[in-house]
Amino acid sequence: TVPLFIVVYIFGLPSFVYIYGGCRSGPELGIPYREAAGLVLYLFGSSYSLWYEVNRFRWKAQSQNKGRLHTIGLAQYSIHPNYFGDLFTYTGWGLATGTQCALSMAPMSLFCKTWPPQCVTLCNAQTGSLL
Repeated sequence: TVPLFIVVYIFGLPSFVYIYGGCRSGPELGIPYREAAGLVLYLFGSSYSLWYEVNRFRWKAQSQNKGRLHTIGLAQYSIHPNYFGDLFTYTGWGLATGTQCALSMAPMSLFCKTWPPQCVTLCNAQTGSLL
């Protein structure tokens, strides 16, 4: 689970958006220390999501929890705590990249996770038939 998480969140999604999303050019963000702030947000979000997923996996592996809803730890505050971590991960990545396009991927990713039918329409409109 951990290696797959690392491959997807550190290499996969940012690379996919960079290569196919057209975020290589565009207006630069004029935020001071944006690389450092982006790195902090990225690491916080990735750590938060990883912490939740590892603890959920361990909880689900216990036989007494079979068929039960995971509502302890970070899950007691939200239905999908990993989406909260993803918001920080993508915002940090967008800040470090330094373009408005990349920074817009954070809210767009949450929109796509919570409203899948609209995702295809939005992504097609933004990227010219990405999906």
